[in-house]
Amino acid sequence: LYGEFCQACHMPDGSGGMGASLIGDKHIYPRITKDTGWFEVVFGGASGAMQPFGLRMTQDQILRVMAYVRTLTKK
Repeated sequence: LYGEFCQACHMPDGSGGMGASLIGDKHIYPRITKDTGWFEVVFGGASGAMQPFGLRMTQDQILRVMAYVRTLTKK
């Protein structure tokens, strides 16, 4: 799922490119430090280039991608 929906902008390792870095402690959208806020950004989008994925992914898929991204921060 991450490869299909996220890695083009956030890079395979989550380090960012066209999209923000998903690893590390600095965040463009501070609310993503909490799971609820992160889900809201993925589901509904945010200002800038982050598009909403609520119509392209199920809620379960969004949660699975969030869990996967958490593994990237541990590497």
